[in-house]
Amino acid sequence: MDIFSIQNIKKYTLAYIIATFFIVYIFNIPTLITNAVNLVNEYYYDNILSSLILDYFLIFIYLNICLYFIKKYHVVNFYKKIFIVLLTTFIISNLFYIIFINLPKSNNFFSRWFYKVGIKASFYDCIIILVTYLIYNIYKLV
Repeated sequence: MDIFSIQNIKKYTLAYIIATFFIVYIFNIPTLITNAVNLVNEYYYDNILSSLILDYFLIFIYLNICLYFIKKYHVVNFYKKIFIVLLTTFIISNLFYIIFINLPKSNNFFSRWFYKVGIKASFYDCIIILVTYLIYNIYKLV
């Protein structure tokens, strides 16, 4: 993803909106995976604006890291690209998990999130980032 391309940012924005809408607000995947109803409601409903903005930039950063590895290793096979997106996302998310659970539990949302849901947070991140990546790639073809 060329971060300086207005076209790609438009395509990413559309992919992010569609992925988030379906994964969070239609299918409620975060709750299904984590069973953390109160935390999901707090993040995606009570603090909707700040959460959507934060997620927009976090997913953008995650995807750019994934795309860096795809480009660096000249990956062209679609399934290998999916594997790289999943693996990279899982590693990054688990690094955050390790950081937060090695700090004292606090009132910070992410501290409460990782203490409550554990590694399930990484599985959720993999889903939302992969779906965003797939939708983005569909729009790249258009």
